[in-house]
Amino acid sequence: MRILLVSLMVLSAVSVGAIYAETLDTEIRLFQWRSIQVNAGYDIAFSGNLKDSSGNPIPHAEILIRVDGVCPDDGIIASGITDAKGRYFTMTEAMHWDPDGLVRANAVFSGDSKYSPSESRDQLIVVFPSAHGKSCY
Repeated sequence: MRILLVSLMVLSAVSVGAIYAETLDTEIRLFQWRSIQVNAGYDIAFSGNLKDSSGNPIPHAEILIRVDGVCPDDGIIASGITDAKGRYFTMTEAMHWDPDGLVRANAVFSGDSKYSPSESRDQLIVVFPSAHGKSCY
């Protein structure tokens, strides 16, 4: 009976290890600008990089740019893919994402089977009204 219990414990430990794989920590950066002020209707660019906890670039990863405005509902205003060096660059048309024209944006990596999710620090964006500007609310 002792032998049976020991072998069950070993099998249990092996299967748990196979089910719960660890992921590597990540760090995503949204390159900082002094201040971003843009007229609605004009393009706004976002760039940065994604690395693992050892400082190695993470290539071919989807990056989302998210704002805290009232719209869009999911907050996502742009997306891009990292290159071989873990860098990303994406653009979107600036619009009124919030009635006061002031939003905070950050870059988001949702993670995958190898890497854990991460979010950048917030960046402040001021969007001024313009004749060509759009609103999403």
